[in-house]
Amino acid sequence: MPRYDPRMSLRDPRSPRLRPAVRALIHTPDHDVLLVRFRFPGIAFWAPPGGGIEPGEPPLEALRRELAEEVGLLEYTVGPKLYEHRRLYGADAASAWDGQADDVYLIAVPERFEPRPAMSAADLIAENLVDTAWFTVGALEALGTLPVDLGARVRRLREHGPPAVPDRFGIPGG
Repeated sequence: MPRYDPRMSLRDPRSPRLRPAVRALIHTPDHDVLLVRFRFPGIAFWAPPGGGIEPGEPPLEALRRELAEEVGLLEYTVGPKLYEHRRLYGADAASAWDGQADDVYLIAVPERFEPRPAMSAADLIAENLVDTAWFTVGALEALGTLPVDLGARVRRLREHGPPAVPDRFGIPGG
């Protein structure tokens, strides 16, 4: 895949317009993690399920809606916020936004489950979501993920538990 200069997509590099979003790191006691695969022109990656927050929608309600739509998860307890990832879209992204601000929460499930999205396959594909799968920590580290260090983050979670304060990384000021 070609590399891009993310600054090329900015309307104003001093204040990028970031789409607010929320995601869930869904994991089992063995720290197997459920991810969804996104495919956009020129790039594909695995990421925690979730998505954009609608105007006026509380973030945790958005998370409930997104998890039902994408993986069919309805019953769960939201754990601590693990990290805040601020990122820019590529120069060729067809979006009203310059990037995205993902807040990622921990959700523990007792075991792997078969994802049963509320959205149809056609609707998921229209949202660029093309697959869902469970991964071990070791397998995560070999995948193309967003964030790119997701495998290392899950390994730290397994070894040390959730952080006392959510990690914030990506573009500054986002």
